[in-house]
Amino acid sequence: MTDHDKDVVFFVVWLLDGVSKAWGKSTAETYRLLQDANIVNGYLFPCYDVLHTMGKEALIEDVTLLARKRGVIA
Repeated sequence: MTDHDKDVVFFVVWLLDGVSKAWGKSTAETYRLLQDANIVNGYLFPCYDVLHTMGKEALIEDVTLLARKRGVIA
């Protein structure tokens, strides 16, 4: 695994932790919900180069809006 790959994985885990706290869910449950909606592999990993430049609050809001759009949360 390259250093870049490690950075991406660290970022996604860090963001999942932040989203799970904002949603009041466990990190595992948040991961499952986002993975089922193809947000982890279909958005977070491929868009890392842009997403990692955003602030934590903006990222959590972005993921939350996408999750709502995809019917993951109300």
